[in-house]
Amino acid sequence: MQQVTVEFENVLTKQSVEDWADAREFIAKDMISLHFEEKFGVERVMIHSVDNQADFLLLKVSTDQWSDHREFVLTSIGSLAW
Repeated sequence: MQQVTVEFENVLTKQSVEDWADAREFIAKDMISLHFEEKFGVERVMIHSVDNQADFLLLKVSTDQWSDHREFVLTSIGSLAW
């Protein structure tokens, strides 16, 4: 199984996601990579924006297999929903 590359559109988005996940004691990039590899079989994920809703993050995401951006929720336990 190849790990999915997770990239961020800018450093502020990256820091927001990492800080939020650190406070909940998991590594965001690892969880995002795992879920996208298992569910979608993609090789690369780009996080374009993040909206912190306290209990979850609303992520705007694109991948190497989609031509558009899609929204996903990263929950406080590290799961991903759409």
